[in-house]
Amino acid sequence: MLKFKLLLGFFCAGFFSVAFGQEMVEYKDQSITITNADVRKNEIRAGVQGVQFTCYAIFKYGEYQVKGAEESDYLRQYYFFLEIKKGENSDRIFYPLHNPDQENKETTFDEYFKVRVTSSGKYYVRIFIPYHHFQLIPGFHKVNVSLSVCDEKSKYFWRNLYQTDITIEQPPIYMAKLTIKNAKLVEQKYDMPASKIPFFGLFVGGKKTKAGQGLPDASWRVKIGNDIVYESPINKNSLDVIPGSATFKISKGDPVKLIIFDEDYFKSDQEVGAINYYSTNEVGKDERTNYAFEKIETSNIIFEKTIVPAISSMVLDYHIKKHQGVTGMELEILYVMAGLQQNDAVMLRPVFRDKNGKTFVPNFIKLANTSLEVNPSTGNLVTKKNGPDKQVFFIPHYACQPDMYPGVEFIMDNYGEVIQSQFARNKLASFGIIKDDINIQVATPEENSYNGYWGLKFPLIIDIPETYYDDLKYSDMNHSIRIFIDDTMEITQDMQIVSFFGDTSLGSFQMRKLRNDKILHIPYSLLGLSNNDHQVTIYSTSQYLGNKTLINKDTFHLHIGNPNLTPIVPFDLKFRINDKKIEKGYARIYRGKTLLKKLSLEKESKGKRYKFRVDLSQELFHINDELRIEVVGIDYFKTEKILYKTIFEPLQINYNIIPDRRKKSKAVKGFKVKRASHKK
Repeated sequence: MLKFKLLLGFFCAGFFSVAFGQEMVEYKDQSITITNADVRKNEIRAGVQGVQFTCYAIFKYGEYQVKGAEESDYLRQYYFFLEIKKGENSDRIFYPLHNPDQENKETTFDEYFKVRVTSSGKYYVRIFIPYHHFQLIPGFHKVNVSLSVCDEKSKYFWRNLYQTDITIEQPPIYMAKLTIKNAKLVEQKYDMPASKIPFFGLFVGGKKTKAGQGLPDASWRVKIGNDIVYESPINKNSLDVIPGSATFKISKGDPVKLIIFDEDYFKSDQEVGAINYYSTNEVGKDERTNYAFEKIETSNIIFEKTIVPAISSMVLDYHIKKHQGVTGMELEILYVMAGLQQNDAVMLRPVFRDKNGKTFVPNFIKLANTSLEVNPSTGNLVTKKNGPDKQVFFIPHYACQPDMYPGVEFIMDNYGEVIQSQFARNKLASFGIIKDDINIQVATPEENSYNGYWGLKFPLIIDIPETYYDDLKYSDMNHSIRIFIDDTMEITQDMQIVSFFGDTSLGSFQMRKLRNDKILHIPYSLLGLSNNDHQVTIYSTSQYLGNKTLINKDTFHLHIGNPNLTPIVPFDLKFRINDKKIEKGYARIYRGKTLLKKLSLEKESKGKRYKFRVDLSQELFHINDELRIEVVGIDYFKTEKILYKTIFEPLQINYNIIPDRRKKSKAVKGFKVKRASHKK
């Protein structure tokens, strides 16, 4: 019956939608209109002063008209938020820091205001932003207030539904830190776990022994108005809270409250002690030692406050440049700082901001030209200087975020809080192809012999800036050298590597070390070149694998004159194996390292005499190539052994000027090579 009713409900909803011509739309196509908008300054909520925005939002479509909204509560929810900008350049002074699903529910200020839409029509919206969330120096400012809407996951946006300009008077902003070194609750009977639920207490409360019965689960919080800005870990079954520090920003008059709790699983947490602090113009330290209050037997608590310096006249710019051989972004900021207290310090941090206001800190930052100094208490690079100043940072391309806005955040160093920021007007474009970060050069070539082949030898110099190896692993970069003859025949795999970087191939390799002695050799005869001039084209590329950016791309050309390759005329080879341990043998003929022929008899001859007619007319040789002949013997155990080997030059055979080598081996007698006669 229940199943039938559900089906009937869905049927009826669909029927009425069709029957009455209701339009069905996607969630992202919802239409929102704003009416009765009002912005009020100097509003106070829970003791906190700020700006309050109110309006009515008229939704065109209800849940029956939005596809999927009847089954998904997510498609009924809309999150309203404000973006506040200042000045002609529209510097953003407020934007939500989180996604709606990360919003703290118990709060004074409304990073988002959620509206759950069940039917079309009018819904009330109220958003309150405290002054201490604005990045403004004290004084009067004309700002633009813009209302937008997004979904819970910040995937869909309805932007700038309403805009207006207002003038506000920004009060002074303070950085505050509240530290509990220790705090002990008085001994008394606290929560008895599940004392009123005996059966359930067998499982939950049974862990508390007699020694632990009635002990609190001590914790503490810091609130500004109704905003919880800090929650400590819970110290279970203990009278002592866990020490810690909370840092936060406040404006003049904002109430700060420290609350010490006994956390309770079954009912609301029990407040056992509280201290109220009220923000005034005074800066300094409120230290309470051996301080007892309410149900706190003793405590050591420090509340310290300093004024946030005024940072003005900020000018930020960036350029694409090289730093120590690496392409990246040079980020420059000029500013004037005033009111920085003697014991305070400000850290400057380059960041990137996406279109939704989220910031990202680059993994690698270089100091190009800064006046920063080390803060002894934190180890961070900071400024302690009032007045005008300039800082220049360099961010290598592999740490940049293209399609985002580069900027700088100012952070109160001892507090770890962002107090001001400045961003570029334009997004950083993609770096595209960086042709010369890794410099690959081909040095002067020369003809030479290597491994028995005559060819063209040339040094290949690969220069990688040390900064890459400082920041990245060698495996983060991939290099490729590809070589072509006459732009048609690739010979990359046929190259001889005289000196290189380990077991690798030219087509794809990583470099573990910085070395410059790479020597390559093009063997003429191995490639089957024709007797003409040839052009060698060398293509080099290197790629940073993290974002697939090419960091080298170059082309080189070399010239090979007519290599004058020639065939070898047929010749006769004969020898006798004079070793009783050898049962039979054969001969092998090589050009360099390439095996050209293996010569063996179908039937072993009496006296182990061998004679072969050798025809290599299909092969071309350079006159300086090596022709190597080896005699191999096979013993009773089928073990092969080289008994004799000798090297000829191609012209020695062609002109039949072959040295007599009969006395060179005891195992091989009568070894003779002779140009074959023309007689068949």
